[in-house]
Amino acid sequence: MNHRDRLFIATPFTDETGQVVPHLEEAVSKAGKRHWLETSKVIPTEVELNKAETLLVVENEFVRRIFKIPEIGQAEFYTASYENKYTQQEMLKEDVKGPEVYLGLYDGDYSSAYKGTTIMREPEYFYIGGEGKGAHDQHTFVYVGHEVKETCEAPFEWEPHPKYGSPCAFEWPPKGVKLTFFFEAPKEIRGPFKGISVKLIYEMYDGIPAMKKRVEIINEGPHTITVGKIAPEVIHAKTELKSQIHVETTYTCGTESTIPINTELPCGDTHEPIGSPFGQLVGMKHSCYELGPAYELEPGDQFISFDTYTLLLSTYWFELKGKEIKGMYERLFPWTTDNPLTFHHTGKLTKEVIDHAAEVGFEMVIQSFGSWDVGYSKEMLARDKEVLNYYKGLIDYAHSKGIDIGFYQAQYTLTQYRDQGPEYGSNDQGTWGTWCMATEAFGDYMDKFKQFIDYTGVDCVEIDGTYPGCACGNGERHRIQNTTYKVHKGYFDSVVKQWENAVKHLTCEMRKRHIYVKVPAWYYLNGGNKGGIGYEEVAWSQPRLEQLVYGRQIIHNSAYGKKLSQSWSHIPFVMYHGGGSEASYTPFVQNIRDYNWVLAQNIGNGITSDYRGQYLFEEDGGISKGIISKWVKFYKRYRGIIDSDLVAIKQADYEGSFDMLYHVNAKNPREKGLLWIYNQTNEVRTEIITVPMYYTGLTNMKYPSVPLKGSLGKNVKSYGTWPPNYDWIPDEEAHYTLPVPTGESVGQAVFQREGSTTELLNIDSNGNVMLKVTMEPMSFVYYMIYAPNEVPKDEEEPIICQVESNLIPSQSSQEEEHFLVENQSFTLNGETDYIDLGYGKLNGSKDYCIHIAIKTTLLDKQVIISQGQEGRGLYTGQGLQGNYEVDDFTLEIEKGIIRFIISDISLKKEVRLESKVPVELGEWVEIKLIYHDGTYILYIGDEKVDELQEEGLEINTRNSLLLGAIKNHAGGSHTHYFKGEIRVIKLENHFE
Repeated sequence: MNHRDRLFIATPFTDETGQVVPHLEEAVSKAGKRHWLETSKVIPTEVELNKAETLLVVENEFVRRIFKIPEIGQAEFYTASYENKYTQQEMLKEDVKGPEVYLGLYDGDYSSAYKGTTIMREPEYFYIGGEGKGAHDQHTFVYVGHEVKETCEAPFEWEPHPKYGSPCAFEWPPKGVKLTFFFEAPKEIRGPFKGISVKLIYEMYDGIPAMKKRVEIINEGPHTITVGKIAPEVIHAKTELKSQIHVETTYTCGTESTIPINTELPCGDTHEPIGSPFGQLVGMKHSCYELGPAYELEPGDQFISFDTYTLLLSTYWFELKGKEIKGMYERLFPWTTDNPLTFHHTGKLTKEVIDHAAEVGFEMVIQSFGSWDVGYSKEMLARDKEVLNYYKGLIDYAHSKGIDIGFYQAQYTLTQYRDQGPEYGSNDQGTWGTWCMATEAFGDYMDKFKQFIDYTGVDCVEIDGTYPGCACGNGERHRIQNTTYKVHKGYFDSVVKQWENAVKHLTCEMRKRHIYVKVPAWYYLNGGNKGGIGYEEVAWSQPRLEQLVYGRQIIHNSAYGKKLSQSWSHIPFVMYHGGGSEASYTPFVQNIRDYNWVLAQNIGNGITSDYRGQYLFEEDGGISKGIISKWVKFYKRYRGIIDSDLVAIKQADYEGSFDMLYHVNAKNPREKGLLWIYNQTNEVRTEIITVPMYYTGLTNMKYPSVPLKGSLGKNVKSYGTWPPNYDWIPDEEAHYTLPVPTGESVGQAVFQREGSTTELLNIDSNGNVMLKVTMEPMSFVYYMIYAPNEVPKDEEEPIICQVESNLIPSQSSQEEEHFLVENQSFTLNGETDYIDLGYGKLNGSKDYCIHIAIKTTLLDKQVIISQGQEGRGLYTGQGLQGNYEVDDFTLEIEKGIIRFIISDISLKKEVRLESKVPVELGEWVEIKLIYHDGTYILYIGDEKVDELQEEGLEINTRNSLLLGAIKNHAGGSHTHYFKGEIRVIKLENHFE
């Protein structure tokens, strides 16, 4: 029987299969023990050298690692013990004391070992450490000493941001100890490898069972060598405890930001020779380079591996393990807790825009993709003093108003680097058409990028299309000039050197400049602040109420893998990829209930970006300004608990019951919990909610309670395009129930509803509170949770969730907008983003007219008006592609022949009308499409050139009209562009 089919009673000491973890209850129940996530007691890390037994012990109250230290010149160095002191578990096999590092070295330069994608010869294999290694083992490096420091490394300076740092942020660098062990080549080693020295660098941190490890190799000999292969960390763990050792590294690239990169990097290179010792690592806890690193070291050069972090886990359930991992991020990578309130602005940056954001207390303005300033990111690479002075003036002004400024940059679309050949920067295997970032091109790019930042004083960079981790086979053709950046030699060293430039170096340079870094990738360990929460863009073209449910679903799922301060979501106030007025939040005053809800739902849960549009509030007598100001005030008042981690209770769904988002933090100075409850139904409801309390620190329990049954989130509605990847979340819960409460209370907590009504509630023996809640239809509410002696005494005015009823427009006043655009002219080129012409609903009309004029220089075939794969062009629709039941306009011009195509996706029908005679290119041509009484008529000028009778293809649902360049990602390239001028004479939804 599958363990998920067998019902069992889940106590804190059972795992997800229902098995009791041996000796766990006895270990954690000893006097004075607390889990490190909910105790403020921290005992400093200590190092002790036992000379009699030649052991070096490094430990804190939660973890102990013991190293066997040989005599100087001997090779028998290894980890003798690795213990989780909280659970009293020895993690290592007793009968295996293997090497700490595996190495594969070549006696020669890169070209002596590799050609194209072929490894021409096998490296020589070496080791650092291992039991039984004799003094004359020519393949094991010998120990020559060690060093202990009571301070940990800080590759850059950081402290909590004075405006948007978390009040609960941990100190940086973290307190702890640093151990460096020194090794050198044995005397018996072959001549080319003489003079090689190796450092093993370990850190252990106070108050957490975590360690870091790095390997550094220095070529101090006279010969060039190449580091062909290396496994920097190898842990000889017990089979049954491997799942309790979490391993991750800094070696991450632009992979999906919705997938936690929280696994070790196993050796998996298909190019590895048969019989390689690295094959022994399969199934072991270790970190390795999947490709290469194939790192050439001339005399005097140094190779520095990625950092490997290990965390000994003390819990056995998916959600609880995730909380421990997120706790490590808080302590070791605390810049991820900075969380600015961000206006993702789509217009031109002006002083008025800055004043607008400052007026309601926002903290940052980012010029969004498609905005006037960003274009395709060339402004941030400008060296023209006029451009630089222009932005410096605006940024200086913003700083005087307390506003930080950021810019979006589409890194992968920088065609000036991609399209100048392999000598300069092209990548023959580039994902998304990216250029190679270990070339001369990267040096040009990075120098310009830093100059713009240093000159203007910009505060944030938002880099899209980051280096995706792809190899490049153009290394032999890349030009190597004087540069401080890495240029790779060939295929096998291309990933590591692009990572060194585009991830490690770039983020470190930004952090040194105190730049806030947003990237849709897992750059957190290297210095990145924020990544995407994971969403399907077409979701934001659905009706607003559906967007709200979807938004809570992705918040719930994302919180398993990272803190919400690490994530941005997408909150487009204006229409985005279609959907019309039912999807848009503007005009705010007409949609004030939903505007209030979306702000509370996101700002109130620490999703502080990206609020996208040309304005945050409107001139409506202060109504929308009052709403957004209220939630900004709420966030700044309760920032500590809002930016704290989540515990799952129930994910939002479409089945008509409450759902919850629940923040906890035992170390927050005042509030220990924040519970949001949502009733997105049309009825008054009363429910009793089970609220887990362990991580508030308000219980006397020694060990975390298991997750609530029914709390596992997984299902997020998919719209058939590019949904978030949740493969890392279990498909289903175990089949369990909680014990019947004994009647004994393990603590008390005060629940305060919307800053006023309070209840003192007992915490039951399972660590839960039973909270009875009644809510009105379409409402939400929050509860702050306090220790009984820490409840605030009416210090501040309560913040009420709902909008006053007199501010909500009546249904009759919320009329649908109509398409009506007249006499507007636009000049576009092949790289121009779309222009929003209008949006609305066609009111079920069966008559409409589209009347435009075109003056264009066209390619052989040119799509100029279309939905398009990326939604660029004049189109109608609810989304990017598929699963929408609306008509799709496409206007094509091929060798002068004008062709109008109208598609009905739901009926799988298509209507085509076209001119029979080519028009003269480069001249103004008027085109008019009329649909009336079941007949389509196409006019070129005053001449009717085609008509067709066809019922059932009317356009009568919510729509959007956008104008601009068409992009097609087929083959990784952009193939269809419009260049020229378009004049919109009239777009309307009725026949005249």
